[in-house]
Amino acid sequence: MGQQFEMPFFSEINRPVLVDESVIEKNCKSELDAIRLCVNLSTYKYAQNKLAEALGLDRGRMSCILNGTKHLPANLRIRFMELCGNLAPMQYEAIKLRVDIRQMTLEEENNKLRKKLAEAEIMANEYKRIVHNARAA
Repeated sequence: MGQQFEMPFFSEINRPVLVDESVIEKNCKSELDAIRLCVNLSTYKYAQNKLAEALGLDRGRMSCILNGTKHLPANLRIRFMELCGNLAPMQYEAIKLRVDIRQMTLEEENNKLRKKLAEAEIMANEYKRIVHNARAA
């Protein structure tokens, strides 16, 4: 049989990272600049047709977006940043709005998920108790 490899957790596959704020301030005078920076910092810098394909767009539409004649659809922004592997457009907006953002550490993310799981388990146990009492009645 072939060799087996461990699969990474889905959340780690496309976990975009923060770009140094000074890079954004230096290179971005507009949201379009932030979108271009996002691409230029990614592995799609010279493969924009592959980025378009991954987003479900045709190459012409992607070209228009990067040339500023069309906008990146709002429903694709998160996927766009995930594919590019950085948060430049979101960070540009945060800088313009004078809002701080920071990336959650994996430990913080895990703790948040553990808390949600514990809450779900409490709700499931309550549901089981209600069903049990209803059947007993």
